[in-house]
Amino acid sequence: MPLLRIITVGFVGTWVGMAMAALPAAPAFAAPVTCGSSVTMSIRLDRDLTCGSGVALELGGRNVILDLGGHTISGSGTGIHSTFGQGATIRNGTIRGFTTGVFLDRTVGIRIRHIRFIDNGTAVGLSRTVDSTVVANRIVGSGSTGISVFMSNRGRVVDNILRGNGVGITLSFTSNNLVSGNRVTRSGGDGIAVLDSAVDAVVSGNTASHNGDDGIDVDSTSTTVTRNTANRNGDLGIEAVPGVTDGGGNTARRNGNPAQCTGVVCAPDDDD
Repeated sequence: MPLLRIITVGFVGTWVGMAMAALPAAPAFAAPVTCGSSVTMSIRLDRDLTCGSGVALELGGRNVILDLGGHTISGSGTGIHSTFGQGATIRNGTIRGFTTGVFLDRTVGIRIRHIRFIDNGTAVGLSRTVDSTVVANRIVGSGSTGISVFMSNRGRVVDNILRGNGVGITLSFTSNNLVSGNRVTRSGGDGIAVLDSAVDAVVSGNTASHNGDDGIDVDSTSTTVTRNTANRNGDLGIEAVPGVTDGGGNTARRNGNPAQCTGVVCAPDDDD
């Protein structure tokens, strides 16, 4: 009987140890970082960072959470940069004054959410990325572009608010990207622009109003355009080339061009 108790206790101890080892480790939120730091583990900022030219924070590793903790990163170069990063999340703070706020290059599965981008050249630049998600951010005053998606596949640009940027959202040399639920207002040029090099994009459920040129400009015939609202833009509400898939439900009113829309059918909309 004593031997049985020892064996039982040993077995239970071994099983508990194995079970604990199988549990995923909780994210580690580390000590403060400084301008120019390379972030390779999950952190939460505990203060604002005011940085110069160059890169404020370099994001590396896998499945890293960069939580700005409600703080502001400001500077004149690039705010957050990542090359070959995988599965990371950038969230919860303000990025101000950079040439590019967040620049992702050849990354996979990066998420950018709940960030306020203020007075950057380009707020978010995606280059050769796969499965990027840019969701629920507020982007104001970008001199060039709010969100630029270039040579990137299967991205999601969803539920962002963009106001007063040079151009709101652009897609070029991309495939299978979704632009949905965004509110794009008072851009100097187009609110949303899908260039002819963008393949199989879906533009759905966006509101584009008071932009200087078209609310939504689609130059790629493989794009699907559905349930968008485009009011009071300088030129057309929606300008789409022949061959674009009209998913229906698009509305436009009081745009500068009396045609209101080309390439898709737009019903009048009273909610402008």
